[in-house]
Amino acid sequence: MNNKEFVFIYNPEQVKFFLNEWHLKIIDFGTGSKGDAFIKFKNNADFRQAFTVWRLRKH
Repeated sequence: MNNKEFVFIYNPEQVKFFLNEWHLKIIDFGTGSKGDAFIKFKNNADFRQAFTVWRLRKH
């Protein structure tokens, strides 16, 4: 994970996980340069913990 202030998530399943399981706050949303939708989250301790759980989850 980088040290940027915000992260942009393009995977809708990942966004649902962050919202439903971790109740992270959406900072912004929009469309990327390739036309795909993104959700912007603050890169804080809660996000980093949620991201770690997302990466380690069983598929």
